[in-house]
Formats: sequence, C-alpha cells, structure tokens
Amino acid sequence: MNLCLHSMHTALLLASLILMNLFLFLPAGVHVRIWLCSCQMHADFMLKLLFHIQLITTEFHEIHSNTRKLMYVRS
Repeated sequence: MNLCLHSMHTALLLASLILMNLFLFLPAGVHVRIWLCSCQMHADFMLKLLFHIQLITTEFHEIHSNTRKLMYVRS
C-alpha cells in the first residue's frame, strides 16, 4: 500500500515539475492561474485518496471483526 501511494505521489510531483518547466514560456498572469489549478487538483487527489484509504481500512476492520466472531462461535 505504501509503495503504491509513494509511486502515485512521485508521478504527481513529476507532472508538477513538467508544468513548472512550461511556465518559462508563458506570461506571468497565466502562471498564477495554472499554479492555482494544479494546487486544487493536488488537493482533490489527496482527498479522494484519503477517502479510499478510509474505506479500505473500514472494510478490513469489518472483515477482521467478523473473522474473530466466527472463530469464537466455532470454539
């Protein structure tokens, strides 16, 4: 899981670096708009990622709890 998160974050940082290199050829007003847009995209991405992690964690706890109940019933 950590490796997956790390690789997604690395890809996002690489995309940000590419955008920053493109900034050299754009007027100053466009820089700010693109920067704000990329910050918003990064924030949205991180929120969605955290939401999915929370869902996976919740499902894991439910499965673990149900497994413990089954083991208790069998013994």
